[in-house]
Amino acid sequence: MRKRVAMVLGLAAIILMHSTHLYATAFQYTREATPETLTVGDVVEVRVVVTHSKDTQVTPDTVSLPEIFSLRGTQHTATVSGNSVIETWTYQIAVFEPGKHTIPESRLRQRLAEGNAVIHPMPAIMLSVVSLLPATASVVGTLKPLLEISLPRWLWLIGMGCLALFAWGLWARYRNRQIPLNVVATPVISPKEDAMAAIDTLATSGAIERGDYAMVYSRIPDILKRFLSRHYGQKMQEMTSSEVIKTLRNMGLDPWIHTDIQRLFSQSDYVKFAHADSSAQACYQLINTLKKSITAIAEPPEPASTQSGLQP
Repeated sequence: MRKRVAMVLGLAAIILMHSTHLYATAFQYTREATPETLTVGDVVEVRVVVTHSKDTQVTPDTVSLPEIFSLRGTQHTATVSGNSVIETWTYQIAVFEPGKHTIPESRLRQRLAEGNAVIHPMPAIMLSVVSLLPATASVVGTLKPLLEISLPRWLWLIGMGCLALFAWGLWARYRNRQIPLNVVATPVISPKEDAMAAIDTLATSGAIERGDYAMVYSRIPDILKRFLSRHYGQKMQEMTSSEVIKTLRNMGLDPWIHTDIQRLFSQSDYVKFAHADSSAQACYQLINTLKKSITAIAEPPEPASTQSGLQP
């Protein structure tokens, strides 16, 4: 009888020890954007989920990111289920440079009931970020003709000879004329007229009314760069926003023009790359700033007249 009682008590003690034993904390990462679909400015959501008992405390290390990352927001939630606590840390991270990048390793600290601490390593996360610019240049060479014609070489030679004779006949017929054939004088459009026409087309395209503010903010810097390229005779369309601002410092412009252009580029880049919210009023204000800057650059104020000193 005593042996049976001792056996029952032993089994009860073993069950009690197993029920109160502290297991290692489980953790898991989830993210909304995969490396295959991530573009510059998109937000990656990293979620750390930890399940542990009530008598332990879990704390993740502070997020340390390289300069190309931007920590947009964090959130912490905790849910109690029986003797377990489910804690969730959510980090929203944006990337502003294309290429292959890594969110660094981190650690999870678990403090047990008796005061000991357990460190759990959390592996790094690999990201593949692509540029917002369309990658069309790399596929141009792979395009195939819609129709392939295979003809003998002598037929090609005859065809080329006929074309050469036809071209020579046209040249011999009209070489003595003062006005060439089918030549129409094309009026030269100034850089300012070209820019203002592009601005009017953008304002009346209906994009602002549809709420397509990202398209408006994407077109405004292109119009400004095209105007500056034609006005100063430099290839500013191929420059970044910071390079254009740096080049304009040597043009002798008024300080307010530099301020307006710098604000125009910064607002446009923030909406394009960071996907920030905007409004129709903000779009119209930016369009007015663009018109004002172009007019001031194309038509600088004339120096003060000295004729007043010649009056009797």
